[in-house]
Amino acid sequence: MPYSNATKQAFADALRKLLEQKPFAKISVSHICEECGMNRKSFYYHFKDKYDLVNWIFDTEITKIFSEEEWKNAGFTWDILEKICEYFYKHRTFYSKVLQIEGQNSFTEHFRDILVPVNRKFLAMVEEEEKGEHEEFYIHFFSDAFLAALVRWLEDRECVSPQEFSALLRSSVEMIAKYVRAEAFCNLEKFDKFYPHSCICPLEFKKRKDIILFRLHKNISVMLWRQNERKLRL
Repeated sequence: MPYSNATKQAFADALRKLLEQKPFAKISVSHICEECGMNRKSFYYHFKDKYDLVNWIFDTEITKIFSEEEWKNAGFTWDILEKICEYFYKHRTFYSKVLQIEGQNSFTEHFRDILVPVNRKFLAMVEEEEKGEHEEFYIHFFSDAFLAALVRWLEDRECVSPQEFSALLRSSVEMIAKYVRAEAFCNLEKFDKFYPHSCICPLEFKKRKDIILFRLHKNISVMLWRQNERKLRL
């Protein structure tokens, strides 16, 4: 390990050790330096502040799970989500504390900034007309929802396994999809009543009905196909 990285790792190990004893908010740069026997000048040579150190820890360790290129170009797949959950679960004592801190430079903001482009790629699989002019709202909604669920999960003393947690996230999304599908079929029934066969010719009736069904299944089919395609490339 290069000297620079060895020094950074020493600060990282010191922070992890301190977090086993006290909350992140009560740990100062001086505490970290004292714990590893280094000076503040050395710390600030490598990091802007203690938040920057936390972000470095995550960025460094996540590339041990994914290659740099794979992580940089990661889209949304359930396999990737499960691996991320496994990482957080392994280090849950550390992240349950640092995720309690919000605001500028915090890890919460750092991780949210990572989630946004991932969710942007996920929503790229949805038709433009379905997203409309509110795409940015949807991106931040899904990012905030995952982050909130992650924090609640890690803070639970009897938190479920990462496999079960990621399965719960998946079932939540699928439940919403089922609701949308049920609502669409309900609209089809209303369509049948509003456009009785006697009003329009059978061919035109079938055409209008097929349009609704097509739009219902297209987004789901495209998302599943792209996720499977991405898996085959990995």
